[in-house]
Amino acid sequence: MEFHNEKLLPRGLPEIIAQFIPSDIYAFTKVITYPRKASPFWYGEAGWEGMTQSYHIKLYPTTICYNPHAYYISPGTGTYSFRLWYALLHVALHEVGHLVTRELCDPVSHEEYCQSYKIRRVIEDAAESFAHTAIERIGEIDPRLGQPPGPLTGYAGILAYRKRSTFNLGGRFGDADNARVEEWRALKCDAQMSLGNVVDQLQELAPDHGSYLARPFIRSIVHREAEKLDINRCYEARNGRRYLMFNCGEAARIVEACRGAVAALRVHASWRKLYMCYGAQLALEPPSEWQKTIMRSILNGEQPYMPGFDIPKTYRDGEP
Repeated sequence: MEFHNEKLLPRGLPEIIAQFIPSDIYAFTKVITYPRKASPFWYGEAGWEGMTQSYHIKLYPTTICYNPHAYYISPGTGTYSFRLWYALLHVALHEVGHLVTRELCDPVSHEEYCQSYKIRRVIEDAAESFAHTAIERIGEIDPRLGQPPGPLTGYAGILAYRKRSTFNLGGRFGDADNARVEEWRALKCDAQMSLGNVVDQLQELAPDHGSYLARPFIRSIVHREAEKLDINRCYEARNGRRYLMFNCGEAARIVEACRGAVAALRVHASWRKLYMCYGAQLALEPPSEWQKTIMRSILNGEQPYMPGFDIPKTYRDGEP
């Protein structure tokens, strides 16, 4: 088996690809990584010549890493480095799946594949099924899904370095800096997901998943279950504060352990408590226009529209 331009791939990925190549074609397979994209939506390609016994896999990291969560993983699931790794791993195993299921493609010509949606769907679904099965097998052995500890290398490593660097921000800190901080914390403790990523996944399981008020309760549930499962991967800041982090396997265990408790959550909004909260906030900083509108509506006994708070109308003063 041969690799060309494998330095463009992250460390550890070529070894995983080699393990899933079928043994009967292992010696005749080439994996070629291209430094430039062929088209905006061309992630990879697999092909073979039965007469000459030659098989090849083509990968385009620049296209894959441009939008790492497209078709592979949710946007908020994991750090930027983990999303890059998962996207590259998924595409590589998808192309390996075409070689494994090549018997489905042998009677099909290139013209039939391009013109018939049903034929194309059967071939692609078979490769996609192989990729998902292979990723599940990797997850059973390695809770990090094969990602080596430390920073990514290759083209993905360059993008991850830029994400956790400050020169893109011009020395300023703000909302764009949250991803940089999360990326840096994960690198320091070999994590792949932050506490916020896990809370985002669990919030979808809550009865009122659109309510921002449920997040503090979900965070406390996650902390409690992490202590029970002896998951203590943390990033410790200079001031001594510890931030709970997870790898992929630990996050899956936490989500499964917290599923029942989160599904049973019932968050009742108290307008009196919200009034006190906003009153304390307004005492510290000048109110904005929409905050003045909220305060005026609460004092008049109306239910205002509050960005970030999705509360049913019947919930008032903590009673439905």
